Amino acid sequence: MSHEERPFVVPGPTLLPWRLQNRKLVAFYNVFGVLEHALFDASGAFRKNVFTLDCRDWCNVVAVTPDRQLVLVWQWRFGSESMSLEIPGGVVDEGEAPIDAARRELLEETGYACDSLEPLISMFANPPMHGNRLHTFLARGAVRVREPSFDLAEECEVARVPVEHTAALLDGGHVQHALCHAGLGAFARRLASLGI
Repeated sequence: MSHEERPFVVPGPTLLPWRLQNRKLVAFYNVFGVLEHALFDASGAFRKNVFTLDCRDWCNVVAVTPDRQLVLVWQWRFGSESMSLEIPGGVVDEGEAPIDAARRELLEETGYACDSLEPLISMFANPPMHGNRLHTFLARGAVRVREPSFDLAEECEVARVPVEHTAALLDGGHVQHALCHAGLGAFARRLASLGI
C-alpha cells in the first residue's frame, strides 16, 4: 500500500477527560440557558467553577437549485450589528429531527423547498461553551414554492450565487458567519464528488 492509499488516522489524545459536577441553571434567556458547573481535572482535583451555554441543536442548509445556484440569505444580525450573508438555518425545535428543522428553516427563510436532504456535516458549534451540535444538510433541486415567513427577530433577503463561486464566497470574506462558512467549506471540498 503506497503512502497515498493509506487512510488518514488522527492519533488519539493521551490526556484523560475532566468532568463537570453540580450543574446548576443560573439564568435562562428564551433560546439559551446559562449553566454553572464545578470543574474537576482527571486526578479529581477541583479547578474552578465554569459556565456553559445550554442551547438546542442548530441546522443549516446548503441549497442548490436545478440551474446550479446556491440559495443564500442576507440577514441583519444583532450580535454583530451587521448584514450577514449566510446559508439558511436556525434552531432545531424541541422534539424535532435536525433534518426536519433544516427543511422547515429553508422554507421559512427563503420560500424554497426540495425533494430530499442529505447530511453534509455535523459538528459541535463551540465546544468550550456549548454542548449542542450544528447539522448541515445539502438540498438538491431547491425550487421557490412560496413567499418566506419570518420570526419576529428576523428578516431575510434571498441571494442566489452560482455554485462555481463557492470558494470565492469563502476566500473573499463574503461569508463571515463561521458556522455557515464551515458548511459551505464542506460543500466546496466535496463539490466534484457530489455530482452537482
